Amino acid sequence: MHVPSAAGLSTVPLLLVLAAAFLVVAAGGVYVYRPSISSVVEDDAGLIDPGQAEQLTTYCKAILDAYDIDLRIATSADGRDVNLFAARKFEAMKVGSHSHTGRGALFVVDPASDQVRLEVGRSLEGVYVDAFVKYIEERQMVPFFQADRVTDGILATIELIAGRAKEAVEGKAFDPARVTGFEKSTGAGAVSPAQISAGYRRPGSGVKADVVVPGGPLAVVDAYHRAMEAGNARSDLDIYTPATREMMARWVVTPAQMRNVASTYRKCPNRREKIGGDHAVVRYGVRQRQCSPYFLQRGQDGAWRLDLTQMSDTIGFNHRNEWHFSGPVPSGYSFAFDDWRFDQHGFPHPGRVGR
Repeated sequence: MHVPSAAGLSTVPLLLVLAAAFLVVAAGGVYVYRPSISSVVEDDAGLIDPGQAEQLTTYCKAILDAYDIDLRIATSADGRDVNLFAARKFEAMKVGSHSHTGRGALFVVDPASDQVRLEVGRSLEGVYVDAFVKYIEERQMVPFFQADRVTDGILATIELIAGRAKEAVEGKAFDPARVTGFEKSTGAGAVSPAQISAGYRRPGSGVKADVVVPGGPLAVVDAYHRAMEAGNARSDLDIYTPATREMMARWVVTPAQMRNVASTYRKCPNRREKIGGDHAVVRYGVRQRQCSPYFLQRGQDGAWRLDLTQMSDTIGFNHRNEWHFSGPVPSGYSFAFDDWRFDQHGFPHPGRVGR
């Protein structure tokens, strides 16, 4: 999930969403965007610079192409009734008009009233129920807003909107009871305090720091997943390389992202570890594209630790959260993929390495 300058996001598996400055690609090739959208972002409050608006437009067009959902973003300088503003802006921007099925949704951020809202069109109410909307606002968007990274929060939340759309296609409903600690805060409506610049509070800051390096590469990955399941986003865990700890300390990590890591990898049981000297890879089935491989290094003390920095530099995700290499396979880890080949976009396939 490179680290883009505007967002500071990473391609670590689902932890820091889609890469921010990307060319959206799918396994079958490069997306050709529909040229009909002229105004995806209306920034009355001046929160989003032109480059960020372009990124948001790219994301929203990818959602439109993939799921026929016309997603827009608006900020308000009104400071009064965010619900009324959202309803009026929804009509004024003709949200849903670019969807073949009339499906639309609108993000509204009002810094003056310190509120954020996701206005959902009638045809999407069964997909994005109030409980889900409150969840993504409070557990995904707001932590970025607290760190004064509004655009990043919206980009990160779009990942969950896309993921929920995919679940709906598969016939799955959102179950708030699956979200630890959230079942009592589903609330009515879809408005949450924005908390812009309130100060980011890292999840797990009150948890004991040490997650002990437990053994081989598979055991380290399991320890990482347990930390994510427990909501432990501390950057100083012993399962991370020193460089990873430094990088993690700069990241915004949200409860929703950690939940996604844990829940996604539970669905990928087919895994194996491959060791080459002081480098190791834990990888999943070649067709389990939601579960990217993990890179690990063996330290001077003989312990294996996660090398999330190298993963961040070389692994990307498309709008469907399918992983691919964004450049050449890192030389230290290439041995683990000698029985796979990679297409021109870096997506893995069975067979020998080659592009």
